[in-house]
Amino acid sequence: MDRVFVYGTLKRGQGNHHWLRGAPFLGRGRLIGARLHDLGPYPMAVAGDGLIHGELFAVDEWGLRHLDVLEDAPVLYQRQRLRLVDGSLAWTYLGDGSQVEGQPLVPFADWGSTPVFLPQPIEHPDPPLVVAAADGRRGVVLHLAPQVLLRWNHQPLPSVSVSVPGGETFLTLCPTAP
Repeated sequence: MDRVFVYGTLKRGQGNHHWLRGAPFLGRGRLIGARLHDLGPYPMAVAGDGLIHGELFAVDEWGLRHLDVLEDAPVLYQRQRLRLVDGSLAWTYLGDGSQVEGQPLVPFADWGSTPVFLPQPIEHPDPPLVVAAADGRRGVVLHLAPQVLLRWNHQPLPSVSVSVPGGETFLTLCPTAP
């Protein structure tokens, strides 16, 4: 079995997740050395300075070839084995920088959800990531879907940089109260 890192329509709850039917979910992950661009109906990752939030699944060789069909690899995307923040390797699909020219980056580098810093966990199916905010507060990061974020829509949502053990940092939303 190989690990595949998905960051867009293959994520749980997204339109193409059924292409991973039967593939075990291994948890959330973060890919370094790439930027995530919004192409409208789907995102495209390209090599570059950045970090992308996504999900990891275990797939066999048939599963990878199946995903190659969806991703039109090697024409639209190139399947590459890349390093995740934790040092492990996973297959992922990258486009070419010319394909995303002029396209905006996906906010918070997380398609379909948003990393949110909270002083304590809320009920959520994924385990929280323990972090420290730039201002010294300790808390957790959860990746929340837009409908969950609606609970804070009556107030502005500032952002805060957080760091995880080992020094990795990234930007999150920071609601003041749930």
